[in-house]
Amino acid sequence: MPHTKLPTRDQGSERSGWLGGVLDLGMEEGGDEKILVVGDGDFSYSLAMTKSLRPTNLIATSYDSLEELKEKYPNSSNILISLSDRGVCLMHGVDARNLESHFTDSKFDRIVFMFPQHPPSNRSKNKIQLHRTLLEEFLLSARNVLTDKGRVFLTLLEGQGGTTIENAPRGYQNSWYTNEAAAKAGLMIADVHKVDSKTLYEFGYVSRGYKDSKKGFLLNIPQKAKWKKKQRQKEGWTHVLMRPDGKTRAIDSPLNCFDNSFWITKDFCEKKLFNYFKEMKESKGYLKGIKLFDYYTDEDSGNFAVGFRFSYTNSYYPVSREAAWDINGKVRDRIESTFASKLGLR
Repeated sequence: MPHTKLPTRDQGSERSGWLGGVLDLGMEEGGDEKILVVGDGDFSYSLAMTKSLRPTNLIATSYDSLEELKEKYPNSSNILISLSDRGVCLMHGVDARNLESHFTDSKFDRIVFMFPQHPPSNRSKNKIQLHRTLLEEFLLSARNVLTDKGRVFLTLLEGQGGTTIENAPRGYQNSWYTNEAAAKAGLMIADVHKVDSKTLYEFGYVSRGYKDSKKGFLLNIPQKAKWKKKQRQKEGWTHVLMRPDGKTRAIDSPLNCFDNSFWITKDFCEKKLFNYFKEMKESKGYLKGIKLFDYYTDEDSGNFAVGFRFSYTNSYYPVSREAAWDINGKVRDRIESTFASKLGLR
């Protein structure tokens, strides 16, 4: 069951599988876990989270320099003062795609990125690919500064994540491929739930999705708030990512399919191929299915060929497309080198 509302800490402790939301991060109030917030616009999220969670070990960062931040968000000066008074460490000019260069000797228990956007670009087409790349680079970097049992809280607008749990009117093909980006980084999506935008709003959070804040988006917040009519209200969805532990089932673990063709003899046995495939150590734990999709006869030579679609996935140890391609290559080599004569392959 997807979570549809951010529970209180007491409710969260009773709910099986609850890993935390953006205002509690799955922590006890006043906990000493190390928290890193990246790309925090005007820092209103960090302030909202400190009011809710009262963390004792928080580093809040912005992609902009301090000068750029104050020019872009005039209200940020007061927010920075409030955060400093609460003992929060503030850093500016931090690139979420290269966290290792900023935190060479630090590991974090929680890393938070609210509504990431690729830095402004002159590129007019295929901007979605820039966002996908940002997501991949961020997660690859985040993994390097994440503790073994740490969690990444990534919040996106409805449909951007592409999971089956969130509202995705644009469809997976028009999403940011969060499950694939996680797998590439050696992480998995452990939970997806709707953001409690009402509570975020009450704690003072303002979404800043674009360089020009006048073109920003608004979360679905109480109607009593006064907003410009032209601005659209959207739902936010938090994706909680972690390293695979062999016990937690991943949400939407990537399914990768590859077409493989083989020249065969009259002795070819399809059933044997299925049996050998299942026994191969190269595919063990990753095989999802085998499907015959093509049968071809060469008119000149009279030779026969068959086409099979091999599918790979693992619900507890997600694999990226690149990793699945490597597995498929090993499986194919094994079939052709070891089982060719037994299967009736040429």
